[in-house]
Parts: sequence; structure tokens; C-alpha cells
Amino acid sequence: MPPAEKPSKFVEMDFKRWQQKMLFYQIILEVVNFLREDELPAPSEDKTRVDVYINYDNWRKGDYLYKNFILSALDDSLYNVYSVVPTSKEMWDNLDKKYRSDDADT
Repeated sequence: MPPAEKPSKFVEMDFKRWQQKMLFYQIILEVVNFLREDELPAPSEDKTRVDVYINYDNWRKGDYLYKNFILSALDDSLYNVYSVVPTSKEMWDNLDKKYRSDDADT
């Protein structure tokens, strides 16, 4: 499949359209799983401490990359507001809560 074009920056208008384009792009990049993971999954009984550390480190790096992927798709006026949110899932949920309701009003 040819690479999809990165969606334009979100500027507080047409959130639902921007969100759908972002989801599609994230699915293509195979990073959408971070929207479902608010924090590191609990370790199972059969994992060693090293495995748990490796899983945590991988999750932390992936979440950092994904969080910045979302931030890069926000207008500069929104970047500073959302850059302080700790996880990518929390950021995505906050954007959804704020702007989906704004779209519904219009």
C-alpha cells in the first residue's frame, strides 16, 4: 500500500474530520495501539524482571513517539496546551472530549 499523506494540522475546526484522518494514518503506521493503552499493561506471572523492564521501556518510547506524532499534527496554539499531558492516550481523550462536543454544538 502506498503511504498515506499526513493529515493537515488541527486548528480547532472540523475535529471529527481531522480525527478520522488521523486514525486512518495511525492505522497505516501501525501505531494506533497507543490509543488503547493508558499505561503499561500489568506484567504476567511468567515474566522476569528484565522482561518487565524491557516491556516498560518499549512502551515508554512508543508512547513518547506517538504523543509527539499527535502534537506535530496540532496547530501551534494547541501545542503548548496539550504538550504537558502525560500520555498519548490521555491527550487523545482530552482532545476528543473538548472538540467533539464543540463539533456537536455546530
